[in-house]
Amino acid sequence: MEVREHATLLLNRMSRGDRQAAEELGPLLETELGKLARGHLGREAKHHTLDATELVHEAFVRLIRTDEQAYESRQQFFALASHVMRSVLVDHARAKGARKRSASGVRVTLAPIAAADTSPLDVLAVDEALSALAEMDEELGRIAELRLFGGLDTDEIGEAVGLPRRTVQRRWKVASAWLSKRLVAE
Repeated sequence: MEVREHATLLLNRMSRGDRQAAEELGPLLETELGKLARGHLGREAKHHTLDATELVHEAFVRLIRTDEQAYESRQQFFALASHVMRSVLVDHARAKGARKRSASGVRVTLAPIAAADTSPLDVLAVDEALSALAEMDEELGRIAELRLFGGLDTDEIGEAVGLPRRTVQRRWKVASAWLSKRLVAE
């Protein structure tokens, strides 16, 4: 059985509460979760205290503890994993900021948004902007989160949210413009 098919079967079993499936799934998805974590951390400041292994571990622990485990596809699982990794990084940034009592926070660069401006963005400011976007339009917020934090391409986002490719492209343009305007203003 192909690794992707096996992973999907394990995700389905895990969705039904099978803890053994979660244990089998960890090593199987470790490489892909590691790539996702390195993508998240690649946008962080070089002196970040979390490494990819720690981020994967913390995210996976949170994922298997959640009660909302209805993974219909690998893309859906990785979209949720990306969201959880974002939460871990935001929690880490808040804790670090509280320890330092610094207004600067942890810095992050999001290439699609910062293309015109190469200065790094504060992870807390990005989180706040994404939350504001999601309040305004939940679908736009979800697409932006999957693109920026999940590293998913247009087709993968479409599959995860149930939209056609062209709709995702149009909605991403709107979300990207809104986030750029919001973050530049801050």
